[in-house]
Amino acid sequence: MTLTRDQVVDLLSLIVAHDGRNPSESDLEAWSEQAALGRWTWPEARDAVITHFHHTSEWIMPSHVAVIIRGRRQDKASRRMAEHRTMLNQPASDTRVREIVDQVSASLGWVPKHGPVLSVPCPHCHAAPGYPCTRSGRTGKPDIAVAAHPSRRDKADQESQR
Repeated sequence: MTLTRDQVVDLLSLIVAHDGRNPSESDLEAWSEQAALGRWTWPEARDAVITHFHHTSEWIMPSHVAVIIRGRRQDKASRRMAEHRTMLNQPASDTRVREIVDQVSASLGWVPKHGPVLSVPCPHCHAAPGYPCTRSGRTGKPDIAVAAHPSRRDKADQESQR
């Protein structure tokens, strides 16, 4: 949300405290127009004015504030992009894929079809937790006839009774 007229008055008051200017109604209009054009928020504009006077005693203009705000927004966007790239560059290990699937499932309110049975490894086919049982001694493809081997169900029951 862009600055309100009262916030622009407050911003000019902050500027007056630093440089002693005597703002007019036309100054208020000019600063309001620039704030609207740049879609400045109060925290951004206030911090930009403080930053400007921290580095220089030069008479501040709306363009100075705009440059500081634009730079900070670009820095923030660059950091977000770098974080996003880092996340995308993580290897797609089975564990990482399972984490992502679990996060998406939880956000959609999905409940695992096989409940706690898949939370333990299968002693029969050695399927990892979270993965369906596979055909032993064959291709390692999921066993569509059995959601979980009986020994896995037993192990899950034992774990849940602890």
